[in-house]
Amino acid sequence: MIRLNKQDLLFVGLFTGLAFFLRFFALSEALWSGDAIDFALGLRSYDLSKYQPHPPGYPIYMLFSKLLSIALGDEMGSLRLTSVLFGAFTVAPFFYLAKQIYGKQAAILSAMLLIMNPLHWLMSTRALSDIMGLFFVVLCVYFLYRATNTRNHKTKTLQDLLRASFLLGIALGVRISYFPHLFLWGFVLFTCSVQVKEEGDRIRMFVFPLLTFIGTTLLWGMGQAMVVGTESFFSEVLHFGRGHLMEWGGTVWTHPDLLSRFKELMVQDVMMHGLGGGSDSLRILVTLLTAASVLFYLFKEGFCFRVRFLIWWGLPYLLWVFMGQNLNNPRHILALLPILILMIARGALYMADALGNRLFRSQAFTLSSIITRKLCYACPVILIVSLSVISFKLALNNRLERSSMFQLVDYVKNIYDPAKTIIFCRETRRLFDYYAPQYITVSEKEVDIEGAVAFHSYGQPDVILVTSDLLERWRVEDEEGVSRLKLTLVDRFQHNPYLQNANHHLVLYRLEV
Repeated sequence: MIRLNKQDLLFVGLFTGLAFFLRFFALSEALWSGDAIDFALGLRSYDLSKYQPHPPGYPIYMLFSKLLSIALGDEMGSLRLTSVLFGAFTVAPFFYLAKQIYGKQAAILSAMLLIMNPLHWLMSTRALSDIMGLFFVVLCVYFLYRATNTRNHKTKTLQDLLRASFLLGIALGVRISYFPHLFLWGFVLFTCSVQVKEEGDRIRMFVFPLLTFIGTTLLWGMGQAMVVGTESFFSEVLHFGRGHLMEWGGTVWTHPDLLSRFKELMVQDVMMHGLGGGSDSLRILVTLLTAASVLFYLFKEGFCFRVRFLIWWGLPYLLWVFMGQNLNNPRHILALLPILILMIARGALYMADALGNRLFRSQAFTLSSIITRKLCYACPVILIVSLSVISFKLALNNRLERSSMFQLVDYVKNIYDPAKTIIFCRETRRLFDYYAPQYITVSEKEVDIEGAVAFHSYGQPDVILVTSDLLERWRVEDEEGVSRLKLTLVDRFQHNPYLQNANHHLVLYRLEV
C-alpha cells in the first residue's frame, strides 16, 4: 500500500483539511448545470429513460450519494458534500503520486497547486460526478506508476496492477467518460509484462489485472442492467451516445471547425478556466509563470519514461475531450489538471534551480549570494499566492452569486402564473422540473421553431416564454431572427463566466402570437 511516514502524514493531513475547509466554504445553493438536477432527480426516482440521471447512469456515484442522502435527508446537499469530500480526498493520492515521480519538493508544490486550482476548487462544490471520478483515477494512476518500478518484486508489481485495475473499473462506474485512461492502463500492463523473464509470470502480469478490471466493470454494469432492465439499459445508452456525439453534444461532429475547437480547448478551457490564466494583471502573471514552468519542464525532462507515462495518461483523454465533449463546459478538462500541475510544479522547481545556479556562479560565496539563490524559489511561491487570490475570489463569488439559470427560474416563479404560462427552454428545463414542476416546459427535442409559433396543444396559454439557449439550438442567433419570430425581450440574466462558462448569459423572451 501507500508508504507512510510521520512527516508525510502531517503534510497530507494539513493539505486535506485545508482543501476540505476551502471547498466547504465555497458551497452555495445556486445550481450551475442541468446535469446536477438529473442527479438530484435520480436520487428521488432512478430512471435513465427520463435522464434521472442520463445514461449510463453513474451507478457508483449515485449509490454513494444515495447513502449520504439517506443520512442527511437532503438530495442536493448530499451530492454537493460528495464532491467536497472527494475533492479533499484527492489531495492525498496526488501528493504521493507526485512524490513517487518527482520527489518531496514537487509533491508539496503539486498538492498546493491542486488545492488552489480554480477549476478543481469550483468543481468540488458542484453536484456532479467529475470530482469523485478524478479521485479514483488519481489513486489508480498512483498504483500504476508504482508498478513500473523495476526494483519491485514481481509479486508486489502484480499487487499494484490488481489494485489499479480494480480502481479503474470503479472510476468508470463513477464517470464512464474517463475511459481514455484505459490507454495508460494498457501501456503499464505491457511495460510490466515485458519486464519479467518467465513466460508464466508475464502472462499472469497481464491476464490477472485484465480479469480484475473486467470483473469490476461487469459488477456495476450488470447491477445497472438489473435495475434498469438489460434491453432498456443498452437501448438508452445507445440512444444517448448517438445524441451526445451526433446531435446536441457540441462535439467535433456537430461543430467541425477544428482550429476554432483547438483554440477554445487550449485557451478558454485549459489556460483560463483550468489553470487560472487570463487577461487581467494577476491572471497574466499566472499565465507567464505557468508558461515558463512548462517550458523549463519540457526542456529539462526530455523524453524519459516519466514523460512517456504522462503522455499515455493525458494525450488519449485530451483527444477525447477535443473530439467528443462539449468544449463550452470547461469541467471536461478536469482529468487533465493533475498532469498539468505535475509539469508546472516540476518545471517551476527546474526554473528556480536554473536561476539560482546562474546567480550563484556570478557572485562570491557570501550570505547575500545564498539569500539571492533562495529568493529564486519565490517564483513558485508567487504562482501559488497569485492562484490563491484568483481562486478565493471565484470561491467567494460561487458562494454569493446565483447562476443565470437559477435567476431565470426564480424570475418566472415570481412573475408568471403557471396555469397560464408555457416555457420553451433547453437546459433550464431541468431546473423547472426540480424547483417549479407546476410550469409546463417544452424542449427543442419536442418542438421546432414552426411548432413554437403555431403552438396549440396546450390550449393557447396566455404567455409563451422562450429562453436564449433554446434559440441557439434552433440556430436563431441574431436580432433579426428574434424579430422575425416576434419575440420581445423580457429580461437578461448573467453570472461570472469563470464560475460556469455555459449559459453564463441567458435572455428571456416572450413569444407574441
